[in-house]
Amino acid sequence: MAYIREERLEWCLDGFLASCELMKVEFERSPGFIGIPLVVNAAFACELALKRILERSLGKPVRGHELRKLWDQVDPTIRKNVIPLVCAP
Repeated sequence: MAYIREERLEWCLDGFLASCELMKVEFERSPGFIGIPLVVNAAFACELALKRILERSLGKPVRGHELRKLWDQVDPTIRKNVIPLVCAP
């Protein structure tokens, strides 16, 4: 299986994040209809973001789909900086 090139990964990540934002607005209007796609799309966005972080720090493509395993590979210093960004009120 071919790896996603860096610029393509960034493009995919941007698309998933934008889709999440649109779905979030729709979810507030009709939670039952869009709830599952919103969660799945958010998971894909997280996966791509983690892979992007890892590729930049390791200098090579990263494989896998388990978010916890990907997160555990991220350098602790980077994790410390990411947590406030995603957990901000």
